[in-house]
Amino acid sequence: MRRKRMKKAIAVSTTLALLTGLAGCGTASVEESPAQTFESGEETAEEPAEVEPVSAGKTLKIAVSSSSISEKEGTAPMEAMFEKFEEENDCDVEIVVVAHDGWADYMTKLQTMIISGNGPDLFQNPHEGGRMANSLGLSQPLNDYMDAHPEAWEEYTANTINVLQKAREVDGKIYGLPCFYQTTYMWLNMDRLEAAGLDVPDVDWTWDEFEHYLEVLSQPDADGNKQYAWAIPDYYFVYNQWLYSFGTGYMDDEYKEVTFDSEASIELMEVCYEAVKNGIAPMPDKNYDYQQQLVDGHVAMTTAGRWMVNYCNNNDLDNVAVVRVPQKYSSRQEYAIGNFEVCSSTDNYDLAAACCFYTAGKDWVEKYSNDTANIPACKGVNLTDPLTDKGYTNMELFSDLPDNSYPMQNPSSFTELSNIFDRTFTSVMAGEVTPEEGCKNAAEEMRAAVAANPD
Repeated sequence: MRRKRMKKAIAVSTTLALLTGLAGCGTASVEESPAQTFESGEETAEEPAEVEPVSAGKTLKIAVSSSSISEKEGTAPMEAMFEKFEEENDCDVEIVVVAHDGWADYMTKLQTMIISGNGPDLFQNPHEGGRMANSLGLSQPLNDYMDAHPEAWEEYTANTINVLQKAREVDGKIYGLPCFYQTTYMWLNMDRLEAAGLDVPDVDWTWDEFEHYLEVLSQPDADGNKQYAWAIPDYYFVYNQWLYSFGTGYMDDEYKEVTFDSEASIELMEVCYEAVKNGIAPMPDKNYDYQQQLVDGHVAMTTAGRWMVNYCNNNDLDNVAVVRVPQKYSSRQEYAIGNFEVCSSTDNYDLAAACCFYTAGKDWVEKYSNDTANIPACKGVNLTDPLTDKGYTNMELFSDLPDNSYPMQNPSSFTELSNIFDRTFTSVMAGEVTPEEGCKNAAEEMRAAVAANPD
């Protein structure tokens, strides 16, 4: 964004710019003779020269996911969100967009940038990449900055949801400050429910109620056309919520033991397989995803985060509701954070750390949340995005993070575990292996991956 700041400087003093040129993003100046007081004929004391901040003239490179960038406006909205930080710190912010196919790919590309010597000063770190960033030494803690600026930490903790404040703490060190988060809920196409004579279930509905809805919503319509009830959870993040509902996970909470072959995990895989086999759910299709299937009414229910609101809004689907994923054995609610972290290779540590705190502040969080349909981690944020305007049923769920909420599992071997899950799930749904065989084989692969990259 240097060009923008240079234009500002030229607008302030074109003559000075022509005389001395513009270096960096600092303001050009020329030496002037001492000021005179014509009334007394005496010289006044020279005013002391203004001391520029340490950050003056610096450019802060921030790597962000391509999914955070507007398709229509490019980086302009993101750049605008950092203008206040630029002005307060007399620096420029350069947005570096990392295109990727999923978060695992994003982290791999970010790692390549850093290793090649082209790393940023600050990078957007998805929840999936948290521990991987620590394992690879990509980020450095904020504690030195916090020790020097205790007021920054005090303000942050006062304004951030309690359960999220230390979500990026590892071995007593804080590596990031959550500015937003996502959770996983069931999204319901109310047109489909109404046509089937069903009401929106209670937010905390039971497993028996869920099975009833599956049966009713998979019946043919009035014209005899095939209908599906549910888009099964076919990717790592949303499947993690279903594992929590079954009282299990990919691993245990300490990331020491793989539990993907537990009885509960196998049972969940069987539920998904039987749903496809019996025509309750369609076969997952990467070219016709769960979002579009819900919008089209191809399915009546799907699992997604708050990002689904933008998809519904863009496709003029207003008659929707959200409820929690039905509880089989546990009520544990999943969440995943998003934050910015200081790159281990930066030469601008203080400036980058200050920017981390800036992105966790109310002004930045409010703008970002309304642009992206993420859930603000900062308290008191005014949401004005389509979800708020449309008044979708049960929207208050998005401002309620239960005390028993737990982060999506993101071990250092996340990329490997995610890929193993994808292959296994596809294979099981295609009938190539049984749910039990798939879970057991995947668990062995996961154990090898964890052993190669332990936490």
